[in-house]
Parts: sequence; structure tokens; C-alpha cells
Amino acid sequence: NPETDLAEIVDAGSHDAVVAAVYNGDCDAGATYVDARARIEDDHPDVMEKVVVIEVTADIPNDGVQFVPSMPQELKDKIVNGLLAIAATEEGKDALDTAYQWAGLEKHDDSFYDPFRQVLQASGMSIEELQE
Repeated sequence: NPETDLAEIVDAGSHDAVVAAVYNGDCDAGATYVDARARIEDDHPDVMEKVVVIEVTADIPNDGVQFVPSMPQELKDKIVNGLLAIAATEEGKDALDTAYQWAGLEKHDDSFYDPFRQVLQASGMSIEELQE
């Protein structure tokens, strides 16, 4: 239970900051995408040795682009196609990495989130509890 087993839960603000906090000894552990350590390697050449990955989970859907149901489908399609076109170029990939730390974009329907829903259900938590 993280509420009782951990002294404190800290929101470091970014994946880079999580790695830096563990590296600097400000936190004992952190959770990031694989492998966020590379993003601070220029400033901390020994980060790969000093910060050790102890577990890698199955893929977790994140950083999704969603639309309100009332948005016209034509506009949704234009936005999706535009983002995919940007991600298809080297310049676009670099821009998405700089802005959002995204390595790429993939188009999925809502069933993509079913494994996450199953994990959530098995944990006994609800979406609403995660939003608190």
C-alpha cells in the first residue's frame, strides 16, 4: 500500500526530473517510461550505472490525444491526419520529442485501453479515484 508503505509520494514534474531525483538521492525510487535515464545522460554520464531499472511493466497507454464527443468527425480526422503527418518526418519526430517526449504516434480505437481497464478493475480502483 503506497499510502502506508512509503514515507512520501512526490510528483517530480517530468520523467527527467524523476531520474534526476533518484540520481541525486532525493528519492529512493521513481517511475518513468523506458528509458528516461538517457535524457539526463549528457549531464550525468554515470546515470546508467547509478540509477538501476528494477522492473519493466507491460506497455501502459499514455499521452493520448482524445476529443470531446461533440467535435465534428471531419475536424477530428484533420487533426489526427495532421499529427500523423508531422510524426512521419524527421523534423516532426524531433519536434514531438522536444515538446512532449514522444517517440512517435499511433492511431488506435477505444479498445486500445481495454488492458488498462482490466488492470484497473483487478486493482479495485476506479478511474475517478485516479483523478483525485
